[in-house]
Amino acid sequence: MSALSPTPTDQLGRLLDAIAARKDDGSRFHCLDLRPQAPDRLGEVCALLRLSPRDCALPPAQPQTPDDLRRWLLKPMRGAATQSWLNGALFEEFVARLDALAGAAPRWRRLSRDIHAPLRPALGAVWDAFVADAGDEGAWLILCTWEGAADPFATPA
Repeated sequence: MSALSPTPTDQLGRLLDAIAARKDDGSRFHCLDLRPQAPDRLGEVCALLRLSPRDCALPPAQPQTPDDLRRWLLKPMRGAATQSWLNGALFEEFVARLDALAGAAPRWRRLSRDIHAPLRPALGAVWDAFVADAGDEGAWLILCTWEGAADPFATPA
């Protein structure tokens, strides 16, 4: 693979960008590859989001893509109802590529936060973070934000 070839995570990010481009509500999505065999997924996710682990938790895994992630990615979409097949096709392609990277369907978890914990301003007022965990094969963080939040992973100036 050449240096110009996109990584699998870049390909996932492009699918998320295509989904965001079809939405009209200001949603943004980021996909980050977590280190393989990370002993502490919660600690890694909190470090990436610059949150305190004491304010967050990763509840037990569920075997399928969470409905709240599906809602983030599919609603509301721009355009006519006759294009709804494309909306679902983009989402299904995203899930299929992630499954292929993981070698099987990963276990999904949604980061939950203490309602009293201060939110990191760069994440915006409305955000959710999901982890697709494939155990030793690795894990991926999917961050969903709303209303033009700054890129939380940009290098500070």
